[in-house]
Amino acid sequence: MEKYREIYTGYEWHVIDEERGQVVFYVQNRRDHPSGTGQCDFPGVSIITYAGDGKWSREEDYWAVKGRETAMKEYDEARAKYDPDHPKKATRRFWATARVDPGRHVVRDAAQGTTWSR
Repeated sequence: MEKYREIYTGYEWHVIDEERGQVVFYVQNRRDHPSGTGQCDFPGVSIITYAGDGKWSREEDYWAVKGRETAMKEYDEARAKYDPDHPKKATRRFWATARVDPGRHVVRDAAQGTTWSR
């Protein structure tokens, strides 16, 4: 996705459906704000299906259309005002702090000092 290389994901949470062999996760589709402060986000949900042997067979992605439109407009206006070349930098200043332990279905968020477990 060279066209949108400045977009990255901010992980928020996931659930595992062992019967179906699927993982559902919620993220923020994120761009760093060209002003250097904050980010332009829109939410998304992905469902991945396990194929076995350490491989995935399918991925379905869903995102908020209106949220995307709002975030795209905000980013384009800020880019024009602050840094027209911002997309080429592909910055990642607000990557998620959560860490997933898939073997134990545990999510740890170091920033908040929180642990969730199944």
